[in-house]
Amino acid sequence: MNAELVPSAFGGRFTRLDDLVAVGKVVSRRDPGLGAGYVTSSLLAGVCVWLAGDDDQRRYVADTLMAGHRLACGYHELEHGNDFTAADFSARAVGDQLVLDGRKEVIANASRAEALVLFAATDGRRTGQAHSQLLVRRSELSGDGVVELPRFSTVGLRGVHLGGVAFRSARVDAASVLGVAGRGAENTMKTFQLTRIALPAMMTSAVDTALRCTVLHLRDRVLYGRSALELPHLRSKLVDVFATLVAADALATAAARSLHVYPGEGAVHAAVVKYCLPRLLMDAMNELAMILGAHSYLREGPTAIFQKLMRDVQAVGVVHIGKAACRMALLPQLPLLAKRSWESANAPAESLFAADADLPPLEFDRLRVTGNGRDHLFAGLRAGLADLAGLRGADADLIRRCAEPLAVEGRDLRSACTALPPAELGVDASPSAARVVDRYARLVLAGVCLQTWLHNRGSGDWVSAWAASVLGRLVQGGSPRQLPGNVEEQLFTELVSRCADNRDLTSTGRPVFGC
Repeated sequence: MNAELVPSAFGGRFTRLDDLVAVGKVVSRRDPGLGAGYVTSSLLAGVCVWLAGDDDQRRYVADTLMAGHRLACGYHELEHGNDFTAADFSARAVGDQLVLDGRKEVIANASRAEALVLFAATDGRRTGQAHSQLLVRRSELSGDGVVELPRFSTVGLRGVHLGGVAFRSARVDAASVLGVAGRGAENTMKTFQLTRIALPAMMTSAVDTALRCTVLHLRDRVLYGRSALELPHLRSKLVDVFATLVAADALATAAARSLHVYPGEGAVHAAVVKYCLPRLLMDAMNELAMILGAHSYLREGPTAIFQKLMRDVQAVGVVHIGKAACRMALLPQLPLLAKRSWESANAPAESLFAADADLPPLEFDRLRVTGNGRDHLFAGLRAGLADLAGLRGADADLIRRCAEPLAVEGRDLRSACTALPPAELGVDASPSAARVVDRYARLVLAGVCLQTWLHNRGSGDWVSAWAASVLGRLVQGGSPRQLPGNVEEQLFTELVSRCADNRDLTSTGRPVFGC
């Protein structure tokens, strides 16, 4: 697995973020805790080095991972939560060394890692350039100045070893700084663009397992003299979850690929994924829990895995960064996006959506802290509606009926965003201003789904049925119940077929090991 985290230039297999996510999903399908603790921990620390480290630091980290060791990343301090720039942990320069003081807490694999990336205050005098990232080797963390903190217990992701480290005048080499001193906050915001997409994207496979578990349970359960899988109401619920799961995966895939194609827009797209996916995945899990009823919390039998998956998926909404923080990251950018991009941007590249599309290399040095008013994912809705107008056929007519109301919503949202006053763009924004982010995220998802259909509509009847179902639900006040009956039947047939053939239930339909 570690080779998947190392760029090919250093002997590994990491060339595309969407391919890395696909491998991580294989792990998380069986145990989300293993995916979050083993894959994400080393990924987050490694990306910091690939982005900001020098050649020696990159080679050391590559060799460490290729030898099978772990990395850890220390940002959090419980007192400050996700506000890592308020961190008290400091690294003070004394000659050719740095003196470390403070605590880092809730770190995955803190006591198991061969090296840690630590976020530290290095210059309290310069606002915006007060912090740096440090690459500290385990061999340097010895003596009375370094104390391992007790493990933190959690409700979900129980297999993730969350610990911490306390430092008291501990000394490390000044060459531990990653990149230019004082650029820690900037580099961190860039690295988070990869991990805020990858972590929730990998977690879609946990919902895949939960949905598969539910289908198999209903297939074998007899109600009213027949298989529960034949009951219309339950079939409708399963189809809704299936459509939601494919939509979530399509959004994550498009955002991951956009880092290759539009790296300067990663700050926007990563925040949208981390804002949308936890809610979509938890909505799906809650729906499945209602279908399973008491079987959703049994700890024995075929459905015993479900209650673990429910706890683990809940954690994805708060791990790394919460929904409120993502909202505050997006809200200040919306006025500029609305003015500069939403009406004038070209159609997004086909490679964001087409299955098996080629991508340019991921260039870490092209990542930017903000989107600078560019947003090709949102532009996908307008461009998709324009392409749809020239298509003919029953499927195109169905998609058009579902998607056309979204054009009006897009124009209304643009007007609402351009009218937002500066006072409504900060943490004290009114609820009505904050809800603009909800509307924006919903229309980004709609544009991704429409573009995914446009570039993959030859993959089977179920693709059109899925797009119609999702787009119909994303229209404000819309309902998938207004769709033709064969839409639900096509989706249900695809779902049951994939479960029988051991294919994944997200957008790819790739073969998986039997569950």
